[in-house]
Amino acid sequence: MRRVVSRSACGAHFVFIFRLAGETANAMYQTIKSQTLSLIAELTVNPKPSYNVDGQSVLWTDYLKQLRATVEWCDRQIAQSEAGVEEITICR
Repeated sequence: MRRVVSRSACGAHFVFIFRLAGETANAMYQTIKSQTLSLIAELTVNPKPSYNVDGQSVLWTDYLKQLRATVEWCDRQIAQSEAGVEEITICR
């Protein structure tokens, strides 16, 4: 169950800090991380060339960077969920 611990205004955004059951958040972030690591493994084992189609570039190295950033984000979220805190930004 979520409970608002604090709230602060930041321009048009409100930042809410929630207490969240650590196991629930942790499991969600672990799933995202696991799926992302599977994608990284697949792209590393079977690398694809970068290419252009109708003026749009597909750069697999950039995609791998984004996937690695997602894993790092998951690690930070897992650490926060183990501390029992989740930060959510809500635009109004």
